[in-house]
Amino acid sequence: MKTKKLYQFLVMFIFLGGACLATFYFRHVLKDAILITHFFYIPIILASLWWKKWGVIVALVLGGQLVAILLLYEEAEYVTDIYMRAVMFLVMAFVVGLLSERYTETREQISDYEDELRTLATELSLAEEREKHRIAVELHDNFGQELALFRIKLEDMKKASTSSDFTQEIDRFSVHLRKSIKGLRSLTFDLSSSTLFELGFEKAVNEWLQARMEDEHGISTEFTSAGEWESLDENIKVVLFQTVRELLINVVKHAQASLVKVSIQKKKTEIKITVQDDGTGFDFAEAGVGSKSSGKLGLFSIRERMGYLGGSLEIDSRLNPGSRVTLRLPLKSKDTFKGS
Repeated sequence: MKTKKLYQFLVMFIFLGGACLATFYFRHVLKDAILITHFFYIPIILASLWWKKWGVIVALVLGGQLVAILLLYEEAEYVTDIYMRAVMFLVMAFVVGLLSERYTETREQISDYEDELRTLATELSLAEEREKHRIAVELHDNFGQELALFRIKLEDMKKASTSSDFTQEIDRFSVHLRKSIKGLRSLTFDLSSSTLFELGFEKAVNEWLQARMEDEHGISTEFTSAGEWESLDENIKVVLFQTVRELLINVVKHAQASLVKVSIQKKKTEIKITVQDDGTGFDFAEAGVGSKSSGKLGLFSIRERMGYLGGSLEIDSRLNPGSRVTLRLPLKSKDTFKGS
């Protein structure tokens, strides 16, 4: 910021110095009373854009210079023209400064609104994940245990039964019951990872890789975790897990990959997560990561989510060798990464 202000003052000093030299050249060298004052509008507009209403000071300096020339040389034929130009300098500076001030205020308001929307979206995502976790726990603790108990009772009834027809009916019913229990477990796992809340972020990611990528979709996985890990703040933990899960789902849907590598590192100043696959990759320009209107909202939402935490999203993808997505989350304060 200091460098920018210094640059502005330096540019303005050059412009004002050039105006003074131009005045001297026209009056004392060319002996001509006519000044090309149209060029004086350039420093006036720049000063008004940079310093808002304070740009009037530059207009006063340049306008005062014209009036001083008029008084010094007593050229009555130029009185109206000189005064009009000086007034125009002031009007121009005031109007441009006022518009620049309004523009800056509008931009700040829009930026504040965007920050609020980003915050609300992230808080909504966190609330959604907590609600999913609550529902998953309810399903597991109530319906899951009841179905498991029901299956045990069926097995006891089967052992106590002497009728082959009744035993076969129990077997058929047990098959459907096992499918229901498996479906319920899959549903609760899709809703929320209990491992995330009970054992931590790294173990939840590793579990998701094994249960979804390997067992369900047949994609080989490699998982590495490095660094002295401590307990992540719950909000950070949920957002990171949502992000990694979304990246892995994108791999399943679009990459046609046979291998996925996930690396999680805790460094001194940041958390670094890398998701790499050997799939078809994608055209970065067509993916529209930075565009809200491209329809590719997945990567855009991830970037917004990471931006909310002060992190970043980096993508390295070509059309054939696959893609690598890197998430970086700086550890700026004790609130971002809490001890156990």
